[in-house]
Amino acid sequence: MPDDQQVVPTTEAQKGIWLAESVRRDDRSAYLWGEYTDIDGELDTAHLQAALRRACAETEAVNVSFFSTPAGELRQRFRRAEWVFPLVDLTGEPDPAAAAESRMRAALDRSLDLGSDRLLGGEILRLAARRHWLFLWTHHISLDGAGMTLLSRRIADVYNCLLTSTPIPANGWGGLRDLVDAEAEYRRSDAFERDAAAWRTRMDGRPGFLSLAPVPAAAAGHSARLTTMVPAEEFAALRAAAEATGHRWSRTVAAATAVCLQTLTGSRDVVLSLPVTARCTELSRSVPSMSANVLPLRIEIPRSATIAGLTSTVADRIAAVQRHQRYRGERLRRELGYPEDGRKFFGPVLNIQRFSYGLRFGPGTATVHNVAAPPSEDLSIVAYDRGDGGLRLDFDGNPANHDTALLAQVRDRFVHVLRQFTESPPDALVARLPVATPRQRETVATFGTGAPTRDGPDTAIGLFSEHVRRTPETFAVSSAQTGERLTYRELDARAGRLAARLGAHGAVTGTTVGLLLERSVDLVVAVLATVKTGAAYVPLHREDSPDRLAAVARDADFGLLVTDAATGSDAFAATFRDRGGTTVDLGRPEETAAPAAVTARPDQLACVMFTSGSTGEPKGAAITHGNLASLAKDRWWTEGATARVLLHSPHAFDALTSNSGCRCSPGAKSSSLRRGGRTRPCSNGRSPTTASPACG
Repeated sequence: MPDDQQVVPTTEAQKGIWLAESVRRDDRSAYLWGEYTDIDGELDTAHLQAALRRACAETEAVNVSFFSTPAGELRQRFRRAEWVFPLVDLTGEPDPAAAAESRMRAALDRSLDLGSDRLLGGEILRLAARRHWLFLWTHHISLDGAGMTLLSRRIADVYNCLLTSTPIPANGWGGLRDLVDAEAEYRRSDAFERDAAAWRTRMDGRPGFLSLAPVPAAAAGHSARLTTMVPAEEFAALRAAAEATGHRWSRTVAAATAVCLQTLTGSRDVVLSLPVTARCTELSRSVPSMSANVLPLRIEIPRSATIAGLTSTVADRIAAVQRHQRYRGERLRRELGYPEDGRKFFGPVLNIQRFSYGLRFGPGTATVHNVAAPPSEDLSIVAYDRGDGGLRLDFDGNPANHDTALLAQVRDRFVHVLRQFTESPPDALVARLPVATPRQRETVATFGTGAPTRDGPDTAIGLFSEHVRRTPETFAVSSAQTGERLTYRELDARAGRLAARLGAHGAVTGTTVGLLLERSVDLVVAVLATVKTGAAYVPLHREDSPDRLAAVARDADFGLLVTDAATGSDAFAATFRDRGGTTVDLGRPEETAAPAAVTARPDQLACVMFTSGSTGEPKGAAITHGNLASLAKDRWWTEGATARVLLHSPHAFDALTSNSGCRCSPGAKSSSLRRGGRTRPCSNGRSPTTASPACG
């Protein structure tokens, strides 16, 4: 270990992590990650604590702090940390495993100062007399997966030596200065130029960023995740099928991933983001540190491809990536200007990890499990071979543009395609594989022949509340004019606060509330707030004549009117107040108590929508909670199934009700077009209601 306060430069991998952390949007360190080792058997916890202290003291990468020089260069300064790994007894908990998982998640859900905080920590969690979890967390700027493997093996080796009173051998590790020097030498070498040329050739004529999301979005503080397990017998069959093609199972998984995305996007030129170790020398493989890289894996899928042929192509492409894996993905993205929308990677991430470290702690067996990975900026598929017979598959999505329904679609299609690769002969044509899942085939077969589903809540507010519970961080509504956007959680909270104000002014079940608002986020909030009180909303169009607005107010019999900064001074609002009505101006916040919980019934009035009056006097159409819920759950209403719905029509007309139904639909997002705004022409022929580009 170098002397305290000694300063060395950083590697490109460390600089990339530093820059990513410096622009994070919340207080959570996105690159904190961890894993735990499940130790089953007798364990001497005192010896384990001693092994942890020694191994961590030997690991240079976790005994540094980071700082920027006055010239803006990133440096790392050595400092010896005090290592403490407490023993936490959870045997008295009702569910020790759940309690352990909660502690581990809490340890990762926080901020970390790379200039002053320790870069690694953990606990020994006792779940039973003969079962312990060794939990370690760290920051990616210090250790990647391969680095953690080296550290874990060293901990086990030192523990076993202490247990048997045998001398502890040297670790045989290189140092951080060695890595920095080797990287500088590589950048001056012919190998660097050859790698650069190979990547330029390989990515020439590349396709755009393949994504299932309607729009790109910055990575959130966490990922939405769905997990499924491939049972041991199915994983064994997968390995046998891969061997029949002459390749490892990981190559079959990569080929199936490409086919899955091809069926979901229509592109036969698939680019994945492939994490690699970038450890190509004996030196780099001997240093516990951060070296991991992410590079593009480009796979073309011809119509004539067979399973064996495509798997061989994928194996060749992965081998090419590995030959040139020292070339940093950050550098390649800058040089190619790829992708153009600012996303960090090249496409959906495919990460295949093996946790069969071969660890033993005395007589105890040990299995390693991942706890958390950095948040996904789009879509990530992670396959874990934990050495216990089965294969775990994690599907992580950015909750800003991937809801649970979309992740479930990817999961179901992927598992089905992987099963086709397992069960079909190697010479089977990929184009002939039945890639649609049985459920999807059933859905297609029943198009136009069924009635709305009755699953789920049967009121509009019940459907909305269910969606808030399931995917609170998915974006629900955005404004083209202001750029404001709210997640379902934020929309629910804001609507709740406004519901309290409305309730304080008399909005209760059986009453109506007029909404004189511009197309905006506030309009959506006001609709939800009104139905939360039990009242029914009456949307008003401010460009209607004063006589029409007065007639609607008289027929709807509302004594409460909601306005905003633009409409509060309208003649109709002033007249309404002069005649004894109450207005709630959204531009003037009020402090009110939390509203009483209201339970709506399906037959309860939710909205009164007045017709255009083309056949005579306008008449109010009564719309119940059950009506809105049925609309949202109508399987044949394609507008309700879309990811985004543009609120572009006068909102006192039927389109607002359709949009309200959309907001109750799983994963739907509303976008409001500013007053007087126009949609741009859509080359794909979709109507402005569903065209994302029109949302600005």
